[in-house]
Amino acid sequence: MVGDISNYFEILEKLFQKYRSESWTITGGEVRDKIKNSNPGFFKDGTVWNSVKLLSESWEFGLIGGVIITKDDVFILNDLQDYSAYTIFNFYNLNRDIETFKSKQIWGGSILNPIKLSSPEVNFIKEFVENCKQYEIDFKNEQLEETHENLKKHLEYFDKDNNGQLDFIEGGDDYLSLLKKHQSKIVEIDRTYIQQFIKVSNYLTQKKQNLQVIFEKLNESEKPHQLENLVDILKQEIHSYNLILLNSLNMVNSLVEDDMITFYDIYEKFDKLNMFTSNWENQVTEKLDEVNLNLVELMKELRDVGDRIVGSIDNLSYVTEQSTRQLTSKMEEINSTLRVGNLINVIQTYQMYKVNKNTKSLRG
Repeated sequence: MVGDISNYFEILEKLFQKYRSESWTITGGEVRDKIKNSNPGFFKDGTVWNSVKLLSESWEFGLIGGVIITKDDVFILNDLQDYSAYTIFNFYNLNRDIETFKSKQIWGGSILNPIKLSSPEVNFIKEFVENCKQYEIDFKNEQLEETHENLKKHLEYFDKDNNGQLDFIEGGDDYLSLLKKHQSKIVEIDRTYIQQFIKVSNYLTQKKQNLQVIFEKLNESEKPHQLENLVDILKQEIHSYNLILLNSLNMVNSLVEDDMITFYDIYEKFDKLNMFTSNWENQVTEKLDEVNLNLVELMKELRDVGDRIVGSIDNLSYVTEQSTRQLTSKMEEINSTLRVGNLINVIQTYQMYKVNKNTKSLRG
């Protein structure tokens, strides 16, 4: 079904008001009277209204030939006159049921399901079907327009200079530059760290590329709900990237500054996340390149992995004014455009955004 279920009932209600003066339309009270006064019996011994006598529905209105409308369903009464001789068309499945409306069930019934509706009643049903179709076309167009407006807003948020590149991940590979700058000292401490740090650098590079592809996928979103989910995923993935980047930079800085407690704190967290051995971002790249990409399924996987990463390295309690000054100085030495203080602020702003969002969700 497309659209809000209440709108389908409103379509029927408007039609009923349009034809209210016709002899073949009956009110909810008249429906109840017909059911109450129907002859008991089975098959040909009773009347068509007897088939729903055992039901306790809120009958809104109907057609005298044997159609009853509730706020959720349309009951078509067959001419078999037993206790189950009716067909229910539920608004939740209206798309499928419209085709049944157009077939033998309404336009004349069948030997097993005879239906006796007058021509005006049949035309009433036909008009309802056509109005439903028009409503669904209008609803889809409204959804499309809403999606385009939201897409424009989100594109401006992620790409303020409108150059097609994510603003949050522009710039050179600062981590690799920092690594090269202090390679000699790192080798003196333990040369195996170099290989592991290179893997972190490759992870960051791959993640940056994947973020750009996900950003470009925003243009392919056709439904508001899918677009909002993709935007949430992209925001979380950018946050995850920023966290990994900041922790990576601080890991190198703490090692060079001989702050081994901070170094091993970050190193062990990365190790538990398989940051030195993970092939996850390569797998994401492959999936994003697939022709028949299941974007919804991939979004779920990204969210799960992102939650695990954020949950492991989201605590920045080790960041101090001294460590920030040290790292800022080292970034200036490699002519980096990255501002450490700004990166920390971006991370903390997103953390506060998530806290507020979760709080509102709990209150709701």
